[in-house]
Amino acid sequence: MANRALQGKYISEADITGDAGVAFIHGVANDMKMLWRQHGNPEAGIDGHIEVRDPETGRVRNFYVMLQSKAGKSYFERETDNEFQFTCAPRDLEYWMDGNIPVILVVSRNRDEGYWVSIKDYFRDPVRLASRKIIFNKVRSKFDANAAQRLIDVAVSSTAGIHVPPIPKRETLYTNFVPIESFPNSVYIGTSLVKDEKEAHSAAPGLAPDLHFGVWESTFMSFGRPDSQHHKDLVDVGAIEEHPTCDIAGSDDPDQRRGFVHLLNMSLQVTLQDQGVGYDPDEKFYWFEAEGGVVPREFPYAGLRKDTDRKVVQRYTYAEARRPFSYVRHSAAYLRFERYDHEWGLLINPTYQFTVDGVKPYEGRSRALKKIKLMEKNRAVLGQVIMWARLLRPTTHLFSKSPGLIQFGDLKPLTLDRGIDDENWRENDDSGFADATDQFGGMFDVED
Repeated sequence: MANRALQGKYISEADITGDAGVAFIHGVANDMKMLWRQHGNPEAGIDGHIEVRDPETGRVRNFYVMLQSKAGKSYFERETDNEFQFTCAPRDLEYWMDGNIPVILVVSRNRDEGYWVSIKDYFRDPVRLASRKIIFNKVRSKFDANAAQRLIDVAVSSTAGIHVPPIPKRETLYTNFVPIESFPNSVYIGTSLVKDEKEAHSAAPGLAPDLHFGVWESTFMSFGRPDSQHHKDLVDVGAIEEHPTCDIAGSDDPDQRRGFVHLLNMSLQVTLQDQGVGYDPDEKFYWFEAEGGVVPREFPYAGLRKDTDRKVVQRYTYAEARRPFSYVRHSAAYLRFERYDHEWGLLINPTYQFTVDGVKPYEGRSRALKKIKLMEKNRAVLGQVIMWARLLRPTTHLFSKSPGLIQFGDLKPLTLDRGIDDENWRENDDSGFADATDQFGGMFDVED
């Protein structure tokens, strides 16, 4: 009986795993709406090929990608949460590199998880070629239907004109426009006795900040009625006219509209100053000040999913220069009032202020700003827009500061049925932005 068992036929676990890897590739090719053909034996290192098919028209044009499958846990070397390594056998690599057709390698496991790389593109670098090692990024290298356009880019010349439409993907977008929910009921308008706000505060040094006013081309405008006791040196109080704010806000008269925007800006400056946010009249942006010279400064706020905080004032040191230097970076934003379809709101465009000590401007601001703008991607900018929106609409509680005379609403989400595959975009981005984080990520040491 024992001898008869030994003479039987067997299929190894490795054969089953290898077959599962090929089946996985076949399934992904179907999801891509492309054609997979498995090669039979004998074969020297290519398991099959994918023929590119235009998913919109169904047309095929004799474009192919050769494919080698490696399936099993043992191929996932030095694995972390984000990446793993694969080492190519010398003869395999030589064979893949010699041919005249593109070759991709797919490493898979568990029948539903695989990663891919274009062999000839990856090993253009002679250092990589000498090492025979491939580092797979588990996000960018994922082998699924989203990789279709990149696979076409490997197989097809840039002039062939085949395009894969985006896979349906719902995506929520946020604009940088914060709507205004309400104004004070009235605007008071009169003839100004001062040239501008600076002269007004000189004429009335004890002026209380509760009257939000602006001076625009000899016209005094305010939220709140000026009185003869405190404001007699600023405006002809006896000739003040009261107007419904909705009439002024809805006016199409360009002069009146500019005057109203100026009043809104003056009111915003007073409100934000109370929260430690200053206004730079030269750069025309708002920035978080180092309150009492304290660095760092944190600002807590409600994010999209949970409560969070951001270091809005932080010192950075460039330690690698011959003459080490440092500066203080402040979160800042250009805030501009606009009216769209009779709705007033505030446009938020995040930026940064740079100082030497929290107050004195840093001379290398333009260079530092250029570098951080190169590093930041959409998620970082969105986080700053949300932070400024929360600042404009503070949470109301017993100890909260006054929200100001202008009441702002929330950012309005916009849900789209078609989204953008960000990883696909980054993979093909040749502008330098995709690698900016790697290039500059280790430049600065942060001092707590």
